[in-house]
Amino acid sequence: MPLVLKKHFPDAKVSSVDYSEKALEVAKKNADFHQMNINFIHADYLNFVLEEQFDVIISNPPYIGIYEQDEIEDSVKGFEPEMALFSPTSDALIFYRKIAEDAQKQLADNGLLFLEINQKLGPETLELYEDFAEAELIKDLSGNDRFIFGKK
Repeated sequence: MPLVLKKHFPDAKVSSVDYSEKALEVAKKNADFHQMNINFIHADYLNFVLEEQFDVIISNPPYIGIYEQDEIEDSVKGFEPEMALFSPTSDALIFYRKIAEDAQKQLADNGLLFLEINQKLGPETLELYEDFAEAELIKDLSGNDRFIFGKK
């Protein structure tokens, strides 16, 4: 995702936080190949302090609850690492709670927020962003709650 953003917004300062060193290594190689300057940060986001101000925050965190593991098709589980799919706790919204807190402090006025979410938790996730000037639940092509758009 950060490479696509940098390609379309070459003058933007782009940062990317990921827990997976392997994913970051691949992303760095791709950025170097395409001569893109991106700030890659290896961190456990749940224990990471954002210090910069951002105009846009985009995230697709692990949003499948531990209780849903048996419902996920093997083809999905075989394609993505578990840490990219499943919440590390019984709280499937743990990342969204942290993003909401961080965005209140670190998202610029009129800043934008784009999140991919668990289709089963649309209203509950949207509620975390009720203090934003705008917050909207958006459906995917199949009619499932899939994204949150917010404007601070």
